[in-house]
Amino acid sequence: MLAPIGLRFAGDGRLLRLSALSARELLSRLTEANALTRHELSWFELGDADEPARLLPRLRWSRPHVSGARRELPGISARELRRIEGLASARVLDGSWRLSSAEGRLQRGAVPGRGRVDRRRCAYVPLFGAIFVVEPVRFAALCAGGARDVLVERVDRSFRLLRFEGVAAAAGSGGMALRLRDRMRLGRAWLAPLGDRSEHAVLRWFDVRAVVPQEGFTFAEGPALLA
Repeated sequence: MLAPIGLRFAGDGRLLRLSALSARELLSRLTEANALTRHELSWFELGDADEPARLLPRLRWSRPHVSGARRELPGISARELRRIEGLASARVLDGSWRLSSAEGRLQRGAVPGRGRVDRRRCAYVPLFGAIFVVEPVRFAALCAGGARDVLVERVDRSFRLLRFEGVAAAAGSGGMALRLRDRMRLGRAWLAPLGDRSEHAVLRWFDVRAVVPQEGFTFAEGPALLA
């Protein structure tokens, strides 16, 4: 591993915070977890006269062997890093790409990477480069607990991180609706009918009990916002 990949949970849609070295690590992980093609990887290229050409060869730079002479690190500009952060963040948050092959599956056992401090078995979901330790919560208890961050399993078996903001009257229908917000893009809010049966309907609700980074990741901002 060259450098840990920075994760942000500020809610502005910028999940990743990268350095030149962690950008190389991200490229490797994205390629492995998603079997990305050369064409898909080329989306990271700017393709204009304001930046040096051939970003991908510079991103693919690897450390020399111990016995070899050190090679100068090819430069990656701040503008190139922000482009990589934005593009990769958008695709990961939309569910198009994963940061690891284990992402998005409910698992039970000792949380990976937590050492020997707490090896109790629990339920957890790797997502967005982090590991969310969760507990199922009944809908009545959810409503009684006020606004909170929750992990939800949708009917298509995907997991999303949401902010539950309570129950409100649904305009024009006389019924009730859930007030929800995308936790990773806090500007996106909506009302979901209680009887929603669409592909985005919630199958199960989970309280987030703890958040730890997956191996190879670190928190650039968080996880206190979710704890």
